[in-house]
Amino acid sequence: MVRRFGALPSKDRAMKNIQERLVDWFSDQEDISGYDQDALLGLDYFEAELIDSFGIMTLVMHVEKTFEVTLTEDHFQDRRFTSIQGLSEIIKEIQDVL
Repeated sequence: MVRRFGALPSKDRAMKNIQERLVDWFSDQEDISGYDQDALLGLDYFEAELIDSFGIMTLVMHVEKTFEVTLTEDHFQDRRFTSIQGLSEIIKEIQDVL
């Protein structure tokens, strides 16, 4: 199971919540137990082969449903899209606009 974060300011808590939920999704898809939490957040999940083309479609559907956001082509082109940390930032930015 993923370690949880302690008392954080509201904005930081929201980001950590997004990160935790994404880590949980990845752990349901693939064994990620060998990764350090901080390293996992910055890991390029395509290069690490944690996700394939079908997996990316599943991830996008999960993100849109779970976080009630709509990802656009611009989000897919964003370099941050390739890591949990970056995807978390994108999700948070979308939520902040809503």
